[in-house]
Amino acid sequence: MKLLQFPLGHFNTVSVSPDNTKLIAGGDSVLQVYDMNGLIKYAQLDPAPKLDDLKTIKPVRTITCHKDAVNCVQFFHNSEEFISADTAGYIYHHTSSSAVQIYPFGSKTAVAIVDLSISADDKILAWSTTSGEVNLYSFPSHKYQRLTSSSSIQRSVSFDPTNNYLVTIGDDTLIHVYQYTQSPYKFRHISKISRLLNKNRRNVKYKRISWSPEGELVAVPTACKNQTMVISLISHTNNWNTSISLVGHDSTCQVVKFNPKLYGEDDSVYSVVASGDGDGTVCVWNTTKDSPIIILKNVGDDIKDLCWVGSNAVVWCGGNGIYVGKFEQSELGDEVDVKAFERLMSLQKSLVKDITHKYDENYKRGAKEIDYIEEVNGIDIRHEEKEVKVDVEPTSVVPTDSESSNVKGKITPSVLLPPDPTATPPPTDILDSAMSTRKSPAKTKSTKPAPSAQPIITMKNGKRRIQPMLISSNNSTPVLDHKTTTNTSAQKPVTSMEFDKPSTVISTDHVKKRPNQDQQQPSKKRQQLEPIKFIGTPIVNPSTAISQIRLATPKIRLHFQSKSGELTLDIKNGSGNETQPSRVTCIKKEKPVWTDFLAKHVGLVTSGNDFFAIALADGNIIIYSQISGIRVFPTLVLGSPISFLESCENYLMAVTNIGELFVWDISNKKSVLTSTITPLLDLGKYDDDGLSKSDHITLCAITTTGIPLITLSNGNGYMYNTSLAIWQTVSESWWCFGSHYWNSATTTTPTDSIIDMLEHHTNEEILRKTRTGRGKLFNKISKNMIMKEGFESLENTISINHLENRIKCAEILGEKQEFKKWFMIYVERLCELGLKVRLFEVCSELLGPNESQGNGSKEIAIMNNGNTTSSEWNPNICGWDKHTLLKDIITTCSIHRDAQRVLIHFGELLALV
Repeated sequence: MKLLQFPLGHFNTVSVSPDNTKLIAGGDSVLQVYDMNGLIKYAQLDPAPKLDDLKTIKPVRTITCHKDAVNCVQFFHNSEEFISADTAGYIYHHTSSSAVQIYPFGSKTAVAIVDLSISADDKILAWSTTSGEVNLYSFPSHKYQRLTSSSSIQRSVSFDPTNNYLVTIGDDTLIHVYQYTQSPYKFRHISKISRLLNKNRRNVKYKRISWSPEGELVAVPTACKNQTMVISLISHTNNWNTSISLVGHDSTCQVVKFNPKLYGEDDSVYSVVASGDGDGTVCVWNTTKDSPIIILKNVGDDIKDLCWVGSNAVVWCGGNGIYVGKFEQSELGDEVDVKAFERLMSLQKSLVKDITHKYDENYKRGAKEIDYIEEVNGIDIRHEEKEVKVDVEPTSVVPTDSESSNVKGKITPSVLLPPDPTATPPPTDILDSAMSTRKSPAKTKSTKPAPSAQPIITMKNGKRRIQPMLISSNNSTPVLDHKTTTNTSAQKPVTSMEFDKPSTVISTDHVKKRPNQDQQQPSKKRQQLEPIKFIGTPIVNPSTAISQIRLATPKIRLHFQSKSGELTLDIKNGSGNETQPSRVTCIKKEKPVWTDFLAKHVGLVTSGNDFFAIALADGNIIIYSQISGIRVFPTLVLGSPISFLESCENYLMAVTNIGELFVWDISNKKSVLTSTITPLLDLGKYDDDGLSKSDHITLCAITTTGIPLITLSNGNGYMYNTSLAIWQTVSESWWCFGSHYWNSATTTTPTDSIIDMLEHHTNEEILRKTRTGRGKLFNKISKNMIMKEGFESLENTISINHLENRIKCAEILGEKQEFKKWFMIYVERLCELGLKVRLFEVCSELLGPNESQGNGSKEIAIMNNGNTTSSEWNPNICGWDKHTLLKDIITTCSIHRDAQRVLIHFGELLALV
């Protein structure tokens, strides 16, 4: 490969004409057209020309219609015309003699353009802006339409070669796939890919994606795989899953571009793709191999765009000019003939599903398909405002090969001086500078008063319709069930509840009406459930502002219900005072049983065996008898708003927003527990203002024996031991990584065991955070830890610790069958590993202090001397007789030779041997 740099100026984007004769480059408000044949000839010279000679190369045409930096330019696929866009928000359609302004038009506000793409049939133009919009323009009908609007910038848009799909990639790490039809066009969202980008790469200025020439693969830069930067090739026929991952860039990749030809070797067909990143590295890949064909380092300071010239030359641009790399014919391989290429293209088109196909697999998490975007509903810009035409006076000097140049039009000589080295360099990130100096329409609109809002204009039957402005919301009230935790084996409660953010300071801002930013930003309305009505945010208690921790509190819903068997407790909140009290009604078979009125708002409701409990907005709790509505206690005053209110059988648990924990036995009318959840939260990190964000609570429940259970978003599960008056760990992610006995994540629902439920929750949190799966994480731990010297017994040690913890937790929770199951597994593991001291201590505890243990061998005597059994020995453990367990151990584990001496000793004491 031969490489040559042309120091022609600062450029942000390049594109080559379909006949490979013209190269157009966009930079600082200037478009320059070069003779591509002349540049290729320079690159083929041997020896390479000097740098000073290359500075004298002049463009054959200079276009100055733009007023800001040009960052997007693209030729049409079947003509010499092209489209250009700049960071000021202007898009121009260029012909041989003029430039027609496409956007903005009429009342539209100019917003910085991020990327654009032209469909394969040259009929549709799509572009994205810094306001998060993706817009469409039809060249035949001159109609404009907004495809979608997002709070995140869509860094790249690209049509596929088969004229069926449009792909966008945004800063929110999501990739959207749209399917469309032509003449007239109809767009539909079919897939949302979230598994490729783990986080937003803020240092990436561009994310230019590209389709393979036959339309099978789409290359996505800046993807992540186990924290490694890769280029992911998404397969269309593989349900938009990753088929190939290319690893080779040390830093973030900004642009990828497929070679327009397919290549074949040994009955296999492959593509060639080039990529460039921000540190000046260019790689060329064969999609059938893991490593690049060639890596070019330090070729430019910042690769912002690249394109292929024919099939054997690649061009890229940056801050130091234009670079041309010329491949030899044998370097890339043998090109696939035209007929084979057409067959592959026809095959791809035949695999395209109908636009009405139901893509259920892409919406497993409840996302809804958007409505069709149709051309008939677009805005005809010719009726909005006459097209703005800019006459372009092409300026040129005689090119190196002026006789061979096929540039048409009027040519007038001019002189283009090389860039001044002493001049101030342009900004490195044009999009960032545009975003910092210009406000997007969404942000500008949010600062304007309501009367300045523009009405929405739609098209119906070829006529314009102005949608009426919304004055008030619908007054209908939704009725949703509020499900609470009624037993320990239930899953996390599914509820439509929303929460107010925890208070950070004592403020009087609650008396001011805060604007809802979500409603002010323009967005397409979707068909969805009617939103729940909420009443305002409660006033912050001063104790909350000075508390060590602060939890979110549920918003006050206007109307909700809670069911308990045949009874339903219906809550209708009033104004929170005596003039319009809240109403609490118990309903059985659609008939009211009893009713109560309260001069306060009701926030939470739960039910036990024979009681209902409601939490008021000010932190008070009222407990009713389910049968008659009698108040079991006078109102319980907790002093702070309640974040969690849970019950199970006869027990009621409440957690306030400052972390206070209360548990009551309602049947015996006494307090069981008063504690705090502060030890569970990470309080070791503080910001400058003294506040830090900890892991949030994902599950709060209580067992049938009155033991509180709490899980956090880090995957850890805890229970409160009333005997020790302290929180204890039930499950944690460390055991998931190393224990042989960890519950697998193959089941979708937890079992009847409390411990299984908590471990299942830990699995869910690990999978949700890593997006890689437990298996890959375990392999990573194995490679990093187990293979090191001194860590050979790591897995066995973790497994033993996990079993011991699980047995102790099962004993505290009173899970009889779980205790027996894991106790036997634990003892067998001790025998397998030859841990005779631990086995002797376990058997001694089961035998008890009153039995004659004899002398035994010397080894047994040593073990016996270290045995310290309590004088207050209990013959039962977790509902099992200890001697019966010891007999089961002796009969089950006697096959292990290393443990036989210990087991025979205890077998003799029990008269088994």
